[in-house]
Amino acid sequence: MYNVRGGNGLMTAGHCRNPLNYENRLNMEFLGDALLGSNTDAQWHRSPQEGPSNNIISDRSSNGQLFTRRILSTGNARVGDLACKYGTITGGGCAFVAQVGESRSDGRYTYSGLTLMDRSITANGDSGGPWFENSRALGVHTGATVNDEGQTVSFFTSLGRIYRTTDLRVITS
Repeated sequence: MYNVRGGNGLMTAGHCRNPLNYENRLNMEFLGDALLGSNTDAQWHRSPQEGPSNNIISDRSSNGQLFTRRILSTGNARVGDLACKYGTITGGGCAFVAQVGESRSDGRYTYSGLTLMDRSITANGDSGGPWFENSRALGVHTGATVNDEGQTVSFFTSLGRIYRTTDLRVITS
């Protein structure tokens, strides 16, 4: 999840259910989504527990301690980049970008502006978590899919797609 301007809250995946609780942030108020009509897997919520910040959760220790990372910029991943993520279920991890600008359907929705990784490093329940490269925000975790070679790979919605279809902007200062 990213703290965002435009909704002054937290951005997550549009296919996540409401109401939303995330890493001890309880009772977050749903503010809107971009899923229907734009094929963008994003929604945003207001958290009464915290104000705007450019920190994201980037990993978790074996005893449950959360580690944060300061986001200083945003951008789009390129094929061959090493991108990392945080998921509530799987914690932190990294993989290489294999494809960008993809679209995939889950039977209910078609998602566009996707970045596909070279392998699967996520699980159900990780959706909405951040993808990043060092201190640069890249996107929001959407799910896993089968690539052209028949391999299951993780994928995320790029911030470029979210920026083109919403007024949300990740806080970077």
